[in-house]
Amino acid sequence: MAGNAELQAELDRIASIVMDRALLIHRKLGPGLLESAYLRILAHELRKAGLQVETEVDVPLIWDDEDMGTAYRADLIVEGNLSSN
Repeated sequence: MAGNAELQAELDRIASIVMDRALLIHRKLGPGLLESAYLRILAHELRKAGLQVETEVDVPLIWDDEDMGTAYRADLIVEGNLSSN
């Protein structure tokens, strides 16, 4: 199970960076901006930290092995693993 421990350690590392950057942004800007402003700044900060970031990613709905189309959009996909919506 060393692979699981390594994966968990990597996910923890990514989550820590996301939380650190989100808190930094909140401390600098405070509340009151539109969500889209925070999202753009967070994506920018995460890219500066060297992470791969995708925004507004369509998430499909699969039912009975059929693609039912887009179920929702994930605000962020970070390193292909972490999403926030």
